[in-house]
Amino acid sequence: MTVTDLGVAGKGGDVVARSSKVFVAAGDQIVVAPIDGKVIDTIPGLSGAVALASPGVGRKVYAALRDSHEVIEIDTATLAITKRIDLTAHPCPSSLAQEYDRLWIGFGCGEEGVFTSTGDLGQNRGLQDRFLK
Repeated sequence: MTVTDLGVAGKGGDVVARSSKVFVAAGDQIVVAPIDGKVIDTIPGLSGAVALASPGVGRKVYAALRDSHEVIEIDTATLAITKRIDLTAHPCPSSLAQEYDRLWIGFGCGEEGVFTSTGDLGQNRGLQDRFLK
């Protein structure tokens, strides 16, 4: 086993692999590395990146930004933020799971809950929220 220091000690969060790249949520940034573990880029200026999710196919990664109360969509080829999902009404997203067109978001700044945003995430159509109690 080989261990590679990505420079995120003490602030590393979730990890997801997509398109031969590894994405690491690290507080104010997401660190991006190829499978060999050498840092190739960062997505800076984020506010509390804690959770990541990626569908089984495609070139998107979703990141929960706890402090700015949003989820962002990242294009894995360009590393551009292609969408922002405002979660002001449901603050502190803290965990994500994604399957097909459904993004499950765990949230809470003390009082937790889970909801799912459904809709065609790839087509920028409106999302519908359903809360699970």
